[in-house]
Amino acid sequence: MQATGAEALSGFHEASSGCFALTPGRPRFSVTSTVFALLAVDASPYSWRRSPIKVVESLDALLEAEWRSNDPFQAVLVVVAARTIDPSARLLADRPMRQSRFAASVHQPSPARGAYPSLY
Repeated sequence: MQATGAEALSGFHEASSGCFALTPGRPRFSVTSTVFALLAVDASPYSWRRSPIKVVESLDALLEAEWRSNDPFQAVLVVVAARTIDPSARLLADRPMRQSRFAASVHQPSPARGAYPSLY
């Protein structure tokens, strides 16, 4: 991946949406794939300078996407990507609706804390 990272991931990058899709041309991209691709780019930023992938634009599109804030796995991935790529939270700063959604995903009660009714 280090030797061909940008080239390999570029095949999954949708320039129109700024995100990544497992199947090119799909109207809905993969939130999980986008997060992992952004984290791969962040892990080796110097090798991506000539890549057509625009990290901040991809993160911006990811934050606007319909990710499942009630899915603990996906919500954590989005939060990790956002805090890694944009540690100053610039992309959240001037957008109250985005801030609210982001905060709600972080503060979701876990099943261990009684968020779901007992099955017994």
